[in-house]
Amino acid sequence: MNVRWERLIPQFISRRIKNRPMLRKVISNTAWLAADKILRLGVSLFVTAWVARYLGPEQYGLLSYAAALIALLGAIGGLGLEGILVREFVRDPNSAPTLLGTALVLRLVGGTAVFLIAFALAIVIRPNNHGLAALVAIIALGNILQAFDVLDQWFQSKLLSKRTVVAKNTAFLIMAVIKVVLILYQAPLLAFAAAATGEITIGAAALLVAYKGTGERIKTLKFELPMAHKLLKESWPLIISGMAVGIYMRIDQIMLGQMMGDKAVGIYTAATKLTEFSYIIPTMIMASASPALFSLRNTNEVIFIQRLEQLFRLLVGLALAMAISMTLFSGVIVRLLYGNSYAESGMVLAVHVWAAVFVYLGVAQHPWYLSVGLIKLAAIRTVAGALVNIGLNLLLIPRYGPVGAATATLLSYGFADMLFNAVNARTREIFLMQVRAFQLWKLPR
Repeated sequence: MNVRWERLIPQFISRRIKNRPMLRKVISNTAWLAADKILRLGVSLFVTAWVARYLGPEQYGLLSYAAALIALLGAIGGLGLEGILVREFVRDPNSAPTLLGTALVLRLVGGTAVFLIAFALAIVIRPNNHGLAALVAIIALGNILQAFDVLDQWFQSKLLSKRTVVAKNTAFLIMAVIKVVLILYQAPLLAFAAAATGEITIGAAALLVAYKGTGERIKTLKFELPMAHKLLKESWPLIISGMAVGIYMRIDQIMLGQMMGDKAVGIYTAATKLTEFSYIIPTMIMASASPALFSLRNTNEVIFIQRLEQLFRLLVGLALAMAISMTLFSGVIVRLLYGNSYAESGMVLAVHVWAAVFVYLGVAQHPWYLSVGLIKLAAIRTVAGALVNIGLNLLLIPRYGPVGAATATLLSYGFADMLFNAVNARTREIFLMQVRAFQLWKLPR
């Protein structure tokens, strides 16, 4: 499948946007996002595997359990604003100071709520485990500082991802080096939780510097209650949807931890991390394609559908290629990266990696749901998927442990990201597009 990026990316642009500067800007923006994600993928894979080796399955499982507990509530911190902000910045660039200021305050409040709720949950779920409470408190602090990601959405809308890439990668590389130092000096578990929060802290500071570097001024940002009401009125279904996403992406780790202990969580997380690293691929592509897709939806719906279907095919092709190769070599990959103590993770990976096919389709369909005003239905779809995942985990984890959790994830993703669309008449069109996406021979060459 010899597909050249420079020939694919311009197809996301409306035929009415034919000027070369715009095309160059989109391609450049995508290239920077690609460089960012490739760098993160390579370094993260190496550092995360080393951390997991150093900590061992049990301690790594406890760290993952704490992170999963916070991730369950992550949508409260994000408030479902990401896609909405990019769209609003494109629609009305002049409102950016008010949008940014209002969104920043909302996300700071949401992040604080996540911190308090997660800490309380840690105490309630494991009242005698003070180590878990400390881990949750440290990691959840970073959730508050993620409020500054609203600046990232502004950069995306301006196709200025270069500045975001430089800002966030500065923080990422600094903390990657620090994690290696922590391993070499045999640091305790809490130090690795602090490193995760440190990366977010440096990243937030770097984003602020990058924003000022564009000539914008932080003091011009302002909070307006009517704007907050407008954003929350539209985003609340996305908050519910995001919480459901958090549940069915992380509830397996929580349930494994409660039913089978932290070692099972470590075995499971080591495998699922390898799949989840790949999720940056559709996210990267959609980050650059979404602004142009929103423009197409308003100018030429026929081409909008064509471009979206091409995106589906591209992402399915990438997901299938990865799933087949990782299934064949799952045992070798796990032993090479994590060592023999994680040998059980090989079978988990061979099952879990196939969930990527449905995740990629789910990411690609988000602009369609947003553009046709079916945000509430998207939330219902995700909640249904989360409920299916919980039910399957209750059934499969006691029998099959981490492999059962991986199977539950695969089946629930398939239901939520694809099969659900077949049930409702309003989404059957997108379901048929997803089915046609498996016709890989129709990929543009």
